[in-house]
Amino acid sequence: MVLTAREQRLGNPHHKVQPVETGLLVEPAVEDGVLPDPLGPLGTPGTTLWEEILATSPWLSRSDLPLVQLLAETADERAVVRVRALREHYEWRRQVQLRQVDAQYAALLIQVGATPKARRQLALAEVKTIDAVDVLIDDALGSEPKAETYIEIVEVMP
Repeated sequence: MVLTAREQRLGNPHHKVQPVETGLLVEPAVEDGVLPDPLGPLGTPGTTLWEEILATSPWLSRSDLPLVQLLAETADERAVVRVRALREHYEWRRQVQLRQVDAQYAALLIQVGATPKARRQLALAEVKTIDAVDVLIDDALGSEPKAETYIEIVEVMP
């Protein structure tokens, strides 16, 4: 686990157990820009998602590939269930099935760190919001106010 910048500045005020450096090397999922092949057969939505996730997520390792495969398979399943739900809009069970697949899909996206909040929880990025002190500093310096929310990459695992 990588400490966020704030935790590094504060030290360990709450006396939490700190992670121990194990010396284990994590093998990255993408080496030399070459994406690995999917672990199983995927449809068009799944293949597209597989490529997008692996191309844009440098923190994923080889051990995360089964999770990415499950996410891609869920994307394929979601596409099929969505078509059925739209075609049979009078059948309420299809809508329930679609919502269940959507919930599974969202949970898997969070597990691979596809949202800013998930990356923060994985200690890959620190999400900061502008507070009143930042506004006062900007006013005093005469600079333009920054965006309401921004992401600062603290450290990305190799």
